[in-house]
Amino acid sequence: MNEFGLWNQSTNDYEPMTNEPMTSEPMISEPMISELMTNDQ
Repeated sequence: MNEFGLWNQSTNDYEPMTNEPMTSEPMISEPMISELMTNDQ
């Protein structure tokens, strides 16, 4: 399943389908930081 699809739809309020902390998904945290940096500019 494409986790990035769900993440992309709700970047501001990301809720993984699995009730695991975001720290458990480092691959999700990296792009999230990039999105925040892009929005900050």
